[in-house]
Amino acid sequence: MTFLRQGKVRSNSAGNASCRRVFYSIVSGLLMVQVLVAQQTGQESISALIRQNRLQEAEQQLWGVLGGHQDAGWALGLLGRIRLRQSRFDEAEALFRKVLETNPKDIQAYRGLGETYRLEGKDDSAIETYSRLVKLAPADSDANLALAKLYVRKEQYRESLTAISRVPRAARTAEFLPLLAADYFGLQQSQKVPPLVEQVLPQSTNHPGVAIEFAAVLARNGYIDDAAHLLKLIRPAKPSVEYLRVWARVLDAQGDHAGAQNAVAEALKLNPKSADVLFDSAHLAADAGDWEKAANLLTRANAVQPDNPATLTKLTVALLKLGRVEGAVETAKSLVSLQPKDLDAQYLLALAFVQNDRWEAAEPIARKLIEARPSDASTQLLLAKVEFDKGDYVAAKQTLARCLAIDPTMREAHFYVAQIADRDGDLDTARTELEGLVQAVPSSAPWQEELGGVYLKTGDLQKARAALETASRLAPDISIGHYQLGVVYARLGLQDRAHEEMEQYQKLKVIEDSLRKNKSRANESTPAARHAN
Repeated sequence: MTFLRQGKVRSNSAGNASCRRVFYSIVSGLLMVQVLVAQQTGQESISALIRQNRLQEAEQQLWGVLGGHQDAGWALGLLGRIRLRQSRFDEAEALFRKVLETNPKDIQAYRGLGETYRLEGKDDSAIETYSRLVKLAPADSDANLALAKLYVRKEQYRESLTAISRVPRAARTAEFLPLLAADYFGLQQSQKVPPLVEQVLPQSTNHPGVAIEFAAVLARNGYIDDAAHLLKLIRPAKPSVEYLRVWARVLDAQGDHAGAQNAVAEALKLNPKSADVLFDSAHLAADAGDWEKAANLLTRANAVQPDNPATLTKLTVALLKLGRVEGAVETAKSLVSLQPKDLDAQYLLALAFVQNDRWEAAEPIARKLIEARPSDASTQLLLAKVEFDKGDYVAAKQTLARCLAIDPTMREAHFYVAQIADRDGDLDTARTELEGLVQAVPSSAPWQEELGGVYLKTGDLQKARAALETASRLAPDISIGHYQLGVVYARLGLQDRAHEEMEQYQKLKVIEDSLRKNKSRANESTPAARHAN
């Protein structure tokens, strides 16, 4: 009996312990659910604040969470989202990476990291990050959309189409349509584009940006009239900035340059600080030959959105056209620092050095470019300019021969051939080259001035007079033209006019000498020059 009673007591005790374990397990589970619910509620609440751009409130709540749980992945990810909106990209990247160290399968962290790289212009890193995301979630619409956009920007149309194909048709948003059109054009499958237009039109009311972008794709691929027709169909009562930008592009392609300028001007009124609109306006000004206006607009665009390679490229060209060579050199340097492997950026820097009378700085760049693209006529001409300025006319002549073998129509190369022939005393070759150039482009003051000088040497005074008077009219601020014209007038017995030209020559020579000295001092003050000394 005692044994049985003791066994019964032990049995009851064991039963009670089991009940307690079940009870504690239930309570623990309930508490865990409450924690998860509270966490989910907090996460959704803070996410809503971020969407509403109430970043300060959201960050305060996140720091409250992180104060007790420093490794809370969701909180770190949302803080990364805030830093992304604040354009604090380094911090955003670090936060997303920390989340991924803890959880390598966090899709939202990959999404945030990919967006960070995209906004920084690091397209390759963005593609790599989004590609990792779609390995975890192959049909993710947003990730594949982002990938497709990146691939189109890099003109990798097959890869873009592959990204789009991973998303089921029913899940594709209207934003995919312009990308599909770009892919089909890029893959020479333009016959697949018309059905897409039929899908775009119904979407234009709710998604006007998609229709505008689709029109832009049509315009970029030469379907100007189709783009114009689509834009007319969807034109709103109050056109947006993006609509006006594409409309200006279409009008310009149709030859309506005034209409294009008016459209861009209207867009600029709507958003005077839009770097894109400023760039478009500068492009139209440059096409019209107004390089002063183009340079001013590009300077404003660079102030709004600094270090944009397209803006710096166009600004360098504008400054070179205006003869502001020091500014062109500095702008090209900034461009090369952003894209050190870009050959076109290096070419612009070398060209700016040449125009700034710094052939010694241009030469190593030019020779590297020759190694990289020996069949490029512009690169051969660049090296010929360096050799010409260096005084190595034999080498320059050989380089010019290679240049013209690649592109016989390159007029500037013919001009250098004429100058070398003039220096070598081969006046027949110089005259023939220059007469051909002036016949093709009579508005070139340097070519007219050089031809007038050749005529003067051959004693053909009337032709020399005609060419030099034209040069003086086209470029009245160049001293040498006035000097040569004075010599011609003197030989023709026009002493009063000869005296006037010589006086003008002396005035301009003083100004040119002063500018040359200032440029020389500026060049000597550069870090490279100081290092050489």
